[in-house]
Amino acid sequence: MEGHNVTDVCVNNYRSMCDTLDISGFLIQSPELIPTCILAGWIGYHAATTIISLKNARGYLAYSLTFAMFGTMMTDAMFNDCFLARHGNQHDWVHFMFMLVDLGLTSSVGLSFAWNGLVDIGWINENSRKTQVVTLWRNRFSQHQGMLVSYLGLFGSWAYAIDTSRWGAFLYLYIGVVGLSGLIYCVTEITFKIRSRSWDGMGWVLVAFLTGAIGLAGVAVPSFDLLLCHTFGCHFGGNFLWFVLTDVAMWSCYKFYMATLSSRTVSPNPPTQSVEMAYYPVVYVAVPTEPIM
Repeated sequence: MEGHNVTDVCVNNYRSMCDTLDISGFLIQSPELIPTCILAGWIGYHAATTIISLKNARGYLAYSLTFAMFGTMMTDAMFNDCFLARHGNQHDWVHFMFMLVDLGLTSSVGLSFAWNGLVDIGWINENSRKTQVVTLWRNRFSQHQGMLVSYLGLFGSWAYAIDTSRWGAFLYLYIGVVGLSGLIYCVTEITFKIRSRSWDGMGWVLVAFLTGAIGLAGVAVPSFDLLLCHTFGCHFGGNFLWFVLTDVAMWSCYKFYMATLSSRTVSPNPPTQSVEMAYYPVVYVAVPTEPIM
């Protein structure tokens, strides 16, 4: 923008103005994020539909749910961060719901990777096709219920934070949950590979961990975000890096899952043995009708 140096664009409200596309009066905030969201939606739904069909693979339910949430989250983020950011009342229920889905699913996707790692090392056993929602209504508390309750807890926490403008929660519910869960996933997958005595696909985990960590730093470390903005301009700061590297990390996780199918395959439930009827030859005996004297 004329009259403002690069520093002004990167550190104050001029950055938001710089990173806005005006199409005949319709303002789109951060238009550079749109392609990354579209790609993320495809990655999420493609991976989810592929993995959910692998009924005999360990973790097929947990992983497919993770990728389905990711695809939904990034589709929602495209509307929340780009199309709605400069329009309407930012405090109405429409903006509230889009923001809640965006943030709630971001934290849930992050946490789900901790669950996925625990599934892979056998701490959570997927022994039926009942989903987390179905098992919630049972009388006893199960591991699947714990997964669902954790996601609901994150959504409830975000709803309270958004409603009361407690944006300090971002540090714990976003950075903390995603970062810690990513670390747990990396450790559990190393354990998983050691137990399986095969390092096939481990490179994908390392790529996912490194790209995820660097991308998260883009939104968690202000000085890093500022450096990116100064270097590449207002469109390509930490948020853009986070979106791009998230796609790379999620694709890497999908490739890792597919590369480790041989270690994940479990025997299907043995079929119930049918009771075979034994047939014996029938012997007909003549019975006298008159009493034997």
